[in-house]
Amino acid sequence: GDVHEWTDLTCRHHCAKDSFVLPNDNWMWANDWEIEIVDDLRQNDADGWEYSSDFETFSRQRRSYRRGDLCRRRRWTRTRIRKTVFDKALVSPCPVVWETER
Repeated sequence: GDVHEWTDLTCRHHCAKDSFVLPNDNWMWANDWEIEIVDDLRQNDADGWEYSSDFETFSRQRRSYRRGDLCRRRRWTRTRIRKTVFDKALVSPCPVVWETER
């Protein structure tokens, strides 16, 4: 049968992308969800889709479309950063460059 729209790597467990939470209040999201696109088009197509003949045969090895493939998936990623590192950068002095003219 069909798998859920959002799953883990195995395509067996439902994992909505908005259900991921940060480990604690020391973390923050650095960006929104993004599609991971590998530059090597043998691993995915230009839109980030990787293919397989069925969902059960997907593995960690990524590949592009082959004749007979009926299933596709793509990996979404999001980066988290520690707030303490981010906050420290905000309060640390930073050099200023002035534009001058004669």
